[in-house]
Amino acid sequence: MKSFLKGVLAFFLLCFIVVGGFVGYEVLQLRAVNKVKEDVVFTIDKGSSAKGVLNALKREKILRNVDVAYFYMRFLSDDSFKAGTYVINDNMSATELIEHMSNEDNIFQETVMVTVIEGSTLKDIANQIAEVTNVDAASLLLYWNDATVLQDYIKDYSFLTGDAAGVNIRYKLEGYLFPDTYEFLTMTTADQVTRKFLDRTQQIYDKYSDLVSGSSLSPHEIFTLASVVQWEANSYEDMQMVAGVFMNRLSGKCNSQTGDKYLQSSVTVCYAADIELSVACELTSTNESSKNDPYNTYYHAGLMPGPICAPGEDAIHAVLTPDTNSYCFFFADASGIHYTNTYAEHQATYN
Repeated sequence: MKSFLKGVLAFFLLCFIVVGGFVGYEVLQLRAVNKVKEDVVFTIDKGSSAKGVLNALKREKILRNVDVAYFYMRFLSDDSFKAGTYVINDNMSATELIEHMSNEDNIFQETVMVTVIEGSTLKDIANQIAEVTNVDAASLLLYWNDATVLQDYIKDYSFLTGDAAGVNIRYKLEGYLFPDTYEFLTMTTADQVTRKFLDRTQQIYDKYSDLVSGSSLSPHEIFTLASVVQWEANSYEDMQMVAGVFMNRLSGKCNSQTGDKYLQSSVTVCYAADIELSVACELTSTNESSKNDPYNTYYHAGLMPGPICAPGEDAIHAVLTPDTNSYCFFFADASGIHYTNTYAEHQATYN
């Protein structure tokens, strides 16, 4: 009887040793390959099998044992690999690797920096975004001019009003994407791109909320006039002066000189004629070619239907705090901007 009991105990002891040894081996094989962390970019392609991924990790010397890791995934874990690119390291155990690459939140998102300068048009911005992301320029322009899309944004951003949906507006979000440096995902959507711009515009708008509420201009008019000021002046001081001249014209103070509230800004003629905004365009554009276009402020009184470009903070602030002056005219040359009260003075100074 004793010998029988000894045999049973010996058998169970052997089983314990075998099982313990197996478990110990399994645990050992699941350990990290290296104690020193070294990051590796690893991509799981769509349709890859678990065994294929584990074999690839083994080849990269990030995984100790494919079979043990596969056994763990099949019988001890509910995790499954998700396609994508991950940043992993050889200090991760097999279980950590499996868990990490089974969570879509850990997929590496490549980003890129984009700097949009003051005075950029929607076309300029769309081309910049298209160069570095998966969103193409034509689709962006269509999206930014979609009336339904605009209505959704009007609900979320206080600076956007129904005026931005005017029938004569060429691009409905022109002038509302604030020029700044942004970080975008290379794989993104038109909505994500747009909201990043509009969130920044909202910050600038909120910064000057008191000035906005005290202005005689509506939010849409503020952005519209600021877009012209952006192109007509370089320094902040001149922007305030130019804004003052335009406010004089809009208020009717210059009617005897210019007619009924005409801005007469050459850069608006460029936009009306669909010519790229530049100093050269102001010199070569003709009023006649676009006289029927509502953006041509030589033939149409008051402000244009909407902005012609993206104004920066200085231009926006200048429109909110225009210089109080009596000037009705200005022109720029190499020495700066010259301001005059009458057309005769303007012609004499210009010539």
